Amino acid sequence: MNPNHPSPWPARRWLTHALCLSILATATATPFPVLALQGKPVQPGGRLSIDIPPGELGPALRRFATLHELTLAFTPESVAGRRTQGLSGTYDVEQGLNKLLAGSGLSYRFESARTIRLLPGSEAPPSQENVMQTAPLNVMGGWTEGALPAYVSAYGGRSLADTGTRVLSGGGYQARIAGDGDANSVLRGMANVQYQNDASNDAGYDGMREIDMRPLEVSISGGKLYENNFRINGIGVNNLSGRVEKPSLAGYCGDVTHDYCTVHDQSVIYGLHSQTVFVPDTFVESVTVVDSNASARYGDFQGGVVDYKLADPKDAFGMTFNHDRSGSDWVNYRLGTKNGENRYNRLKPYFRNDKYALSVNVPVRDGWAMSLSYSQQDAHSRKQRDAQYVNDSVIEDASTSRYYRLASRHDTAYGKFTLDANRTDYTNSFINVAWLDTVFDVRTRGLTSQLRHEIDLDGLRWARVGLGGVSLTSRLFHNDSRVLNKSDRDTIYTPYGAKAMGRGARRWIWESEELRGICRYAPSDSSCRQGGHGERQQSQKETGLSVEMDGDIFHGRFNAGFDWNRATVERMRPRDAWFYSSYRTVADDFPTDWKNRRFICAEGDSSCSAEQYASMLTGYSAYRATASVDMLSAHAEYDRRWGHWSLRAGLRADYESYFRNTNLSPRMVLSFLPHERVSLSAGFNRYYNGAALYYAIRDQQPSQVNYRIDGSSRRADPVTGKVRQDWKPHARRYVSYRDAGLDTPYTDEITSALQWHEPWLDGSLRLRLIDRRGKDQFATSKAASREFVLTNDGRSRYRSASLEYRKSWSDTPLADQLGVSLSTTWSRRATSSSTYFDDDGQTSPDDFIYYRERTYTRATFQEVTGNLDIPVRSSLVVDSDWLDNRLSLALSFDHNFSYDAVRDSATDIVIDDQRYNVYEDYRAKATTTVGLSGTWQAWSGDTAGVSLRFRVNNLFNDFGNAYASANRPWLRGRSFWAGVALRF
Repeated sequence: MNPNHPSPWPARRWLTHALCLSILATATATPFPVLALQGKPVQPGGRLSIDIPPGELGPALRRFATLHELTLAFTPESVAGRRTQGLSGTYDVEQGLNKLLAGSGLSYRFESARTIRLLPGSEAPPSQENVMQTAPLNVMGGWTEGALPAYVSAYGGRSLADTGTRVLSGGGYQARIAGDGDANSVLRGMANVQYQNDASNDAGYDGMREIDMRPLEVSISGGKLYENNFRINGIGVNNLSGRVEKPSLAGYCGDVTHDYCTVHDQSVIYGLHSQTVFVPDTFVESVTVVDSNASARYGDFQGGVVDYKLADPKDAFGMTFNHDRSGSDWVNYRLGTKNGENRYNRLKPYFRNDKYALSVNVPVRDGWAMSLSYSQQDAHSRKQRDAQYVNDSVIEDASTSRYYRLASRHDTAYGKFTLDANRTDYTNSFINVAWLDTVFDVRTRGLTSQLRHEIDLDGLRWARVGLGGVSLTSRLFHNDSRVLNKSDRDTIYTPYGAKAMGRGARRWIWESEELRGICRYAPSDSSCRQGGHGERQQSQKETGLSVEMDGDIFHGRFNAGFDWNRATVERMRPRDAWFYSSYRTVADDFPTDWKNRRFICAEGDSSCSAEQYASMLTGYSAYRATASVDMLSAHAEYDRRWGHWSLRAGLRADYESYFRNTNLSPRMVLSFLPHERVSLSAGFNRYYNGAALYYAIRDQQPSQVNYRIDGSSRRADPVTGKVRQDWKPHARRYVSYRDAGLDTPYTDEITSALQWHEPWLDGSLRLRLIDRRGKDQFATSKAASREFVLTNDGRSRYRSASLEYRKSWSDTPLADQLGVSLSTTWSRRATSSSTYFDDDGQTSPDDFIYYRERTYTRATFQEVTGNLDIPVRSSLVVDSDWLDNRLSLALSFDHNFSYDAVRDSATDIVIDDQRYNVYEDYRAKATTTVGLSGTWQAWSGDTAGVSLRFRVNNLFNDFGNAYASANRPWLRGRSFWAGVALRF
């Protein structure tokens, strides 16, 4: 099929029907004279850090309902003229409501596990006729029919089936972030999340890596780095066209952060990331992470789900300002090469990193509020220019990350309307130390925007079937993102400044007179690389609609909805780009008389001079490639308790128009509760990969063309020295992927879990087993010398066992609040490929491996070693509040147990004229990384305050098992961040 053909789905008709459904559901709701404040509530019971200033009771209750994500209903008259003393500290639902309502004469009752209604203090419970009652919420750990056990709510789950869900907020969230502005850093140390590459031979840091502010990439439950579903306020922000480029040949730079690559590949786009919007950690209110037993509402992933919730606008004016700083003076570095040497005398990295964040909340009128948020992170670094350049002045690189957010929330009689727009503007500008004067900009622009409508359908009740508590959430969204590689020139030249000639005793150095004072011989042949890489761009636009309804029926809970999303991706190079290489000097062509010879160049030939000329030319044609896909999904799920049994059963159906596949994903979890404190669960789930336009967009990209003269490399006339310029296309490096008839890759998951509310400390423990098998994964099979057929022959396997424990105390003799969270994970992963481009036949010398008397390519070796594998790792987080909640302290411990692994031995072997990297077995040592963070409220008033904060990462300087390369020899150890927060 042609991916550029219009989608077979009548997108406009689906969109019209969906909007009509949402409007019809809203119109059928019977109006009630109450304010219903709801989002997508979770079962109350978790503790949150809350700061609500004293004031009017109504706005305080709205803020409280938003923070705890519950439905709180009351009449305007019941709160008119009433005030509250406010909240400041950590509270669960009942504690917070009791304090907010103290002295108001009001009480409350749980109408369902998710709905609370305020009552006058003397009001008796109404007649039960025509009112559906559910059991009162049990937040103390005992078991009441219909209640959510404490061992579920402690992890933020909404159901007994949520054994793989974890919600972090407040102190638990703050204790885990690294402080560098990256919200993804909160994922470190979580069960079934892997981000470390312990076997890396290039783990060192330079200035470029220090100022790289893109979010951390992670593998969740064995999925690839780009197979997760990252969401912001329920909307996906994922790169549909892929973050991985085709393999580059030897000597080319595959990572823009690697400052010592000699050649940047002009055919690839640098700076691609699995996320299109980079949310700062400052603006995150809570994060939901799902690594297994995912609800049917989640799709488009084979790894996990990460959903960031940003704060809704508040009904009271407020403003916060934060500033944090770190720099190389606050980082401990150590030489980390295998031999402990600094071969090229690289200086320690120098950098400075400043973060600023401003958030303003403005109430427009009762029930309508807006918030404006802005963050900026500026970083710059200094580095040495390569020794081959005479001018060894310091080079400065810079990165800037800006984040903008506008949100407006309006509560009406027809529900809550929220307009939310978030934008990322990230630029990384650098000069490669191996180049003379090439400035390179990598820019990321990302936008996600949505109009969200939430309404409580109080009129949708039917007592006979237990229908009630129904809410409807609709989202109309638009995403727009692009990654731009920008350079001021489109042509690269690589003339020699100096070159070694001859061998042994006859060896001598030829030096260019034209480049004298610019390039020199140090420590080997010096190529004075000049010019620019040209401009490339990859962009993505999405427009979609999501409608979701949930409520009570047949004494259980249902959830159903559908999503439509149309995505268009584009990849382009606006102008032709050229690369002149393999320069020949007069000493090469006239070795005995080079001092008296000069080349005669054709007029206008910029690649030729009297001393040297380029013998090879590679061209990269301008192009514009586009591909579109329509994605439609629907899901339904039912969750019910029968005595000691609980079942959540769901089905998800997905269709996407690129492969034209309809995929059905069963989701089922059965739980047994033999005791009020214990549950046993078993689940089977299937997860399908999201729409993948990896190949569709890259197959339209023209391959590079090699130019020759008379069918061979250019040579000067041996008599006259004349250099011709009549280049002709000689060979096109062409790789095509045919993908007709492919199935969508998917993963089958089998899980089991034990959840227990232990009686000694009243803590919540869960033990989980996960077995995932990836099937129909993308792979390539060679069909011709330059053509590869896509297949579904790829496979993967992930197994893990994890133990988690969580406990919190309040009002202890010493601390106001103390929380402990522990997780230990054993995992093993095997996969037939690490990316969708592993096996396309383009190999460099580093792609061949010799291990235990067998040979491998780098791709097939993944099946032996796994990916990012550290078999047993453990994490402990302790967060606490002291001195009337004025001091917050948190400690984190991440421990990797010792294990057997393989690594590059730094030696080679030649077999049949092919060089192989020899890999060896070794015992990786145990490592422990400790983090410490704290916040001190230096001054706090009713409406303003000043806080000082700090964070120390890798407190005890554990450098792990990875090595640094000779070009980046410095490993990163202990680092500090310090900052101030102002509240107005």
